[in-house]
Amino acid sequence: MSAFRGPCVFLVAACAIAVVGGAACDRKPEVSFTLRAPAGIRDQTAWYEIGVFANAACPTDEQLAAGIPIAGATARAAFRRDSPTRPAIGDLARGSYAFAAVAKGENCSVLAAGCTSVDVGDSHDVTIALNVKNPPSPGCGEGTVCTNAQCAPSNDNGQPSVGAGCSLELLGAGPLGNPLGLSGTIVSQPAIVPTERGFLIAYREYDAIQGLSRLTFIPLDPGGGMGRITTKDLPGRCATSEEADAVGLAYAPGQGGQAGQGLAVVARATCNEKSGFDLFNLDSSGTVTKSAEDTSASFNGAKLALSPAHAVAVSERANGFYVAALKNGQAIVTAAADARFTAAPIPFGGSAPHGEAWVATSDKLSAWLVASSSGAPSGDAGANPPPDGGKLPILRLQMAAAGTNPSSLPAPVEMLGAWGSLAAQGTRVVVASDGSAVGQSLLFRVFELGTPAPKVEESFNTEAAGKVLFADVAYQKAHAFFAVEQPDAITIVAYDKMTTDQPTFLREAQLARNPRVPSLKQVRDGRLAITATDTRVAVVWATARTLTDHDPTGGYAVLACR
Repeated sequence: MSAFRGPCVFLVAACAIAVVGGAACDRKPEVSFTLRAPAGIRDQTAWYEIGVFANAACPTDEQLAAGIPIAGATARAAFRRDSPTRPAIGDLARGSYAFAAVAKGENCSVLAAGCTSVDVGDSHDVTIALNVKNPPSPGCGEGTVCTNAQCAPSNDNGQPSVGAGCSLELLGAGPLGNPLGLSGTIVSQPAIVPTERGFLIAYREYDAIQGLSRLTFIPLDPGGGMGRITTKDLPGRCATSEEADAVGLAYAPGQGGQAGQGLAVVARATCNEKSGFDLFNLDSSGTVTKSAEDTSASFNGAKLALSPAHAVAVSERANGFYVAALKNGQAIVTAAADARFTAAPIPFGGSAPHGEAWVATSDKLSAWLVASSSGAPSGDAGANPPPDGGKLPILRLQMAAAGTNPSSLPAPVEMLGAWGSLAAQGTRVVVASDGSAVGQSLLFRVFELGTPAPKVEESFNTEAAGKVLFADVAYQKAHAFFAVEQPDAITIVAYDKMTTDQPTFLREAQLARNPRVPSLKQVRDGRLAITATDTRVAVVWATARTLTDHDPTGGYAVLACR
């Protein structure tokens, strides 16, 4: 420990870092570093948090005002000011890094922060000068506690202040895994579902250069903490068989002491004259318990695709799951159980061609939605006719009582919309779509089983700018939650009183404004999904359809709503 060098600062010896040397090195050199913090904050400091960032890129002052950003950090460590030991950061390859540090109070308020860039191949001693934040940044919000220098939900999930009033307080966020390949990796529309332990994320990556495809599962706890990532290589792929559609995912909670079970489905593009589906049974941790492929005559040789967020749903009638898909432009549904299809595919959605196909279920009903270009004539467009006198894009919704065979669905209800999403609860279905008039960012309709006309039709705009690229919807008790993607922005919008015919706007949360959320600066293409429980709202997104060499794969966030 170094001695004091004046009345204005105190020095804290911190972590030692092992740096990976070349083949000629007999051992790893160690880099030590020292924090120079203002003496005036010493008694208020409870935690020091340190982060290492590649390419010597320091976080911004705005990011450091909330602590060390987890997203993008090569390494992170935290320790209490009075701790007799210091945590190890780990091995770093030789090169230039940015070393950032913050001093935090007992409630995680940031008292001081600083950053410096060093080439660890040339220098073994790093000094980080911390500058006082005046005033200090706010600490952890109501219902959260400061743990290991990070705000986390209280361990008491019964505490009413955690998400009280559906606060949409951010509990946790983070990045998805590293991309499968270099520039050009194609990422699917991701999916997310609740489980007994929290949430489960699924997405697929396709690397055309290598002709490889991989499925990734990520479990999250209720506070947004990420569990062990599981990946599954997908066989039978070709470099010439691009896969860019969505992953289907649903989860059936366990009953009577039995464990729950999930089903993930991916469509296989034609490769060596074979196409079909891959099916995976999962537990709540994302571990694959059984898998199978179906390249039978029902699917082989066809162009197959799954649609965003709601391609798979739990089916009580089938004692398993429904899978909605596109086969050569026709919406089809089939039942699945035990990682295999248990029924022949049935067409739905009215006249083809169809661009998307979705399914949602509740204990009272099943709902089926397609997007189609074979809709109303262009003369019905008013001030917004489609180009070349074509037909307007429409959505077709079919609803039936739970247990109805999909071959006996009633005639569809038609509405304008180029894209859509749906969620079901009880006898009601919420359909979100693009706004059909100027000034409408997003439109949602609420339908009641047995009533073809919508009970509610309402539109809203978000505080973010730009065209809505896609929006997903979750429906939980009295609330509906919309995840809305616009260029460089994702907004979570909450509505209340959804069981009535007069739902009310509750609040919105702009994720890009929270420095704990992975950067949304490159987000584009509208690839996201949302889900909800009685106490949590979770959203996942992929940065883009096709990643450049500067794009992260994507990210997630978990918010509180009670």
